[in-house]
Amino acid sequence: MSYNEVNRNSTKTITKDINIGNHVYTKNAYVGAFANNHILRFSYGYSVIQNPKFELGLLVGIHLINYKLRLQAISNVVSINLKDTFGMKQAIPDSGIWGGYVFSNRFAVNGEINCVSATISNFSGFTIGSSLKFLYQVSNHFDIALGYAGFNFKLKKSDPKYIKSLKWNYNGPAIFATFSFGKK
Repeated sequence: MSYNEVNRNSTKTITKDINIGNHVYTKNAYVGAFANNHILRFSYGYSVIQNPKFELGLLVGIHLINYKLRLQAISNVVSINLKDTFGMKQAIPDSGIWGGYVFSNRFAVNGEINCVSATISNFSGFTIGSSLKFLYQVSNHFDIALGYAGFNFKLKKSDPKYIKSLKWNYNGPAIFATFSFGKK
């Protein structure tokens, strides 16, 4: 299980008209925006190759995504009532491979890559997740790690009149803490 939260906000004077929902944000408007993302992931791995130093396996999992986006026109002079909020709650399954190598009793490296791609009716999309971690074993059931993690997804709705899509990703350095049960 893992949990990621990425919250972003920004303000900008826009350089062209933007149509969102029933509103038109006109050129030169000062606009504030935020995007809040919460991703909870559950996965199960099965070891295919295992020896004392190296392990390689298959995994299946699911990402539970809660995504919220808001745009709002901002003014210190006049009252503006332009605000649009969009959200998405979605469960996205995935499958992939994982592996690890043990350097010593306390140090190891492991990584994984998982993905799914599907088209249903006029919806299509994909996800790709990955991580590479350098671990330090603090105790028998607790590890800390530094590494790199990423999650990318795109959802697209095709329609004869228009195409709508949502693309989102995070990729970058990460700190991990792992508590494990059973034998290690």
